[in-house]
Amino acid sequence: MISAMLTRIAAMIRRVVLDKQEEHIFRVGKAMQFTSQYLQFLYPQGAQRMPVLGFAPDEYFGIGDMTLRINGKSLGWIENIRIEIPHGRAVVGHFAVAEHLTGIGLAYRLALAFGKFAKAQYGVTHILFDERKGEFKSEVQRRYDASVAAS
Repeated sequence: MISAMLTRIAAMIRRVVLDKQEEHIFRVGKAMQFTSQYLQFLYPQGAQRMPVLGFAPDEYFGIGDMTLRINGKSLGWIENIRIEIPHGRAVVGHFAVAEHLTGIGLAYRLALAFGKFAKAQYGVTHILFDERKGEFKSEVQRRYDASVAAS
C-alpha cells in the first residue's frame, strides 16, 4: 500500500517537473533497462492455460497476451502465445513494439525477457516467432537464436 502511494507521488512529481517528451524518454529508458520487470499479462487474471483443440491440455496450451507497460503506456506486445511442452517450445503469433521505438533494441530485449519468463514458468528452451511479417520475424528470430546459442 505504501509503495503504491509512493509510486503515485513520484508520478505526480514527474508530471510537474518533466514535459511530455522528457517523461517519454524516462519511460523508454526504464523499458530498456528493466524489461523483465515491466512485462506483464494484458489481463489481470494473468497466465491462464487455454486448451488447444486436438491436443492434451497439459502439453499444448495457450496463455494470455502480454504487454510491456510502463506508467500506463504500452510499449510492446506479445500475443497469441502457445506453449508446446513436448517440444520445449513457445510459439508467438504476434510480436511488436510501438512504431516510434523500432530500431533501438527494445524488441530484442522484449524477446529475451519473454524467453526468461517462459523458461522459468514452463521450461521452454526455444521460441518460434510465427509473425506473418517476414522481415520483422526473421530479424527478431535471428537475434534471439544467436543470443540463446551464445549462452
